[in-house]
Amino acid sequence: MNKESLLEQLEEEKDNIINEIERQLESCQHTLDDTKKHQSIVFDKLQYIRNRHHININFNHRLDGYLSSYLDEVKSIIDRKIYEIEDERESFLKYYNRRYHEILEGEYELKDTKFTS
Repeated sequence: MNKESLLEQLEEEKDNIINEIERQLESCQHTLDDTKKHQSIVFDKLQYIRNRHHININFNHRLDGYLSSYLDEVKSIIDRKIYEIEDERESFLKYYNRRYHEILEGEYELKDTKFTS
């Protein structure tokens, strides 16, 4: 393969991987947004139940604590996943830049064409 076709192949691989990474980030962000929305809905319903049924205050504080801890943990897991995906994107871009320069300098070996994180 000549340099131009190797560069085209590398560019196509880059576009595919970056698109997949962006899709994963978007999915995580939607999940995080949904979690925040559900947290708001749960707390609104809890407040409604409190006001309507005059539930014991101590029970309410414990329930608030459990719900907050659970939802904070869900958000934390999603945030970690977003960080991992962004780290993967950064690693890939470093790989891409290295391969791009190797192709331009004629040092690129065809056997090592796929990115693995």
